[in-house]
Amino acid sequence: MEVEGLDDNLNKQLMRMKDFSKNTNLISELEKQLHSFQDSVKSTHENELRKMSKDKKKYKLLKEQLKDVQKLLCSHQINAEKIQTKISGLHEKERALDFNLIELNSLTLKKQGKIG
Repeated sequence: MEVEGLDDNLNKQLMRMKDFSKNTNLISELEKQLHSFQDSVKSTHENELRKMSKDKKKYKLLKEQLKDVQKLLCSHQINAEKIQTKISGLHEKERALDFNLIELNSLTLKKQGKIG
């Protein structure tokens, strides 16, 4: 009877040792997976930082290009306004010349005696 109890006790201890071994192996495997995951996250993070640095440089370049384009557009707008002012001045001169031409024609006709 004592031998049976001893066998049961040894079997239980053996089962616990096997379970402990399985758990130890499982923990070891999980630690490997964790390290692999951490390495992957670190690599991804480093890649994202490099990409952000490149994107930041592109952003700065595009921002400078936008400023240059805005300056150019402003310059063209100022030039267009100057041209429009000159065109308006030419239209005024044209109207004045038309008026002078009408008066000249009128005087010419009067001189020729065609208008009373």
